[in-house]
Amino acid sequence: MRNFRDKCAFHADTPRNYFAAKQRVLDNPEVGKAVQDFLDLTKFFINKEDEELADFVPEVERCLLDVELEQDVSINRESMKQLLILRRGNYKRVFR
Repeated sequence: MRNFRDKCAFHADTPRNYFAAKQRVLDNPEVGKAVQDFLDLTKFFINKEDEELADFVPEVERCLLDVELEQDVSINRESMKQLLILRRGNYKRVFR
């Protein structure tokens, strides 16, 4: 990993050395396991989100509406869904 860090940009070394260092990191089974463990933990948290944060989406919706009305702006709900702040298809729409 230190080798990859030292070569992590084209300007730091040649492109060939950059890609070789990157591939050595990706081929390391410890790195692969660490990434998979992180993804498993992320999946666990996402699956618990509704149960643990049941009032999160309504609070975000309320906050967005307050900001829109107070500042006379429109907040793109699609971007909130892409950021996984709002669930897909689960938001209120304000028409002006």
